[in-house]
Amino acid sequence: MRGIFRELWRYRLWLLAGVLALFVVDAAQLISPLIVRAAVDDLVRGIGERLPRYALYLVGIATVVLVFRFLWRLFLFGAGRRIERDLRDRLYGHLLRLSPSFYAQHSTGDLMAHATNDLEAVRRACGMGVLLAADTVIMISFSLAVMVSISPRLTLLAFIPLPFITLVVLGFGRLIHRRFERVQGAFARLTERVREALSGIRVIRAFAREGGMAGAFEGDNRVFIQLNMALVRVWGVFRPLIGLLAGLGTGIVLWFGGRGVLTGALSLGDFVAFMSYLGMLIWPMMALGW
Repeated sequence: MRGIFRELWRYRLWLLAGVLALFVVDAAQLISPLIVRAAVDDLVRGIGERLPRYALYLVGIATVVLVFRFLWRLFLFGAGRRIERDLRDRLYGHLLRLSPSFYAQHSTGDLMAHATNDLEAVRRACGMGVLLAADTVIMISFSLAVMVSISPRLTLLAFIPLPFITLVVLGFGRLIHRRFERVQGAFARLTERVREALSGIRVIRAFAREGGMAGAFEGDNRVFIQLNMALVRVWGVFRPLIGLLAGLGTGIVLWFGGRGVLTGALSLGDFVAFMSYLGMLIWPMMALGW
């Protein structure tokens, strides 16, 4: 982790600009439910004079989100790609300086996996990791504050299933990590098999070993497919489970919040805004696990 933080520090200005742009986007998105709440309350009271103004506010917010979302993607993901480029350059330079004995002990497939998939994982950790951390802090803090101001009791009820989302993501994250490492190892062996076949093609043809090499390559491919399918099956269970827990929270709010609207304890605009903020909390909870 110290190495990743060191790389992030080198591009701190890029990351700072990206986080600031992300803050503007999140602030704009978090203001939208408040405008919708005011519009709904006006409609319930039979007031329509301010509706065009609310519509213009929403259009302006959408424009701001459009511009600054492009900027945070440019700076945050751009920093991640530059870190990947620097690491790949340094790795290549380091490989050129290593002794022949090193290459006798390490397969080319392993080195290719480090130079491709592993560096891509580092790039995602640097770009997406900063995004998830900043987005989680901004979205949870503001959404939670507004939800508590609308109804503390409904906020407690809505939060019953949300911590389970993070626990599920954490548990599945460990399983996905282990299976991803197996996929990486299989990819390294597959790459090494191709390298051996290409470098020794004359020997293979001279001894008529094409069939044996093709069979070995097919076996490696089947293992690679099986490991990838094992990883995909975990994802196939993970996503619907997250949707189920998120839907459970929405159902709780719909039941108790709807009763509050019918009894007059909660205005319809407050209920609509509360549902919007609850939907916004699903993503940060998943991000915490990631």
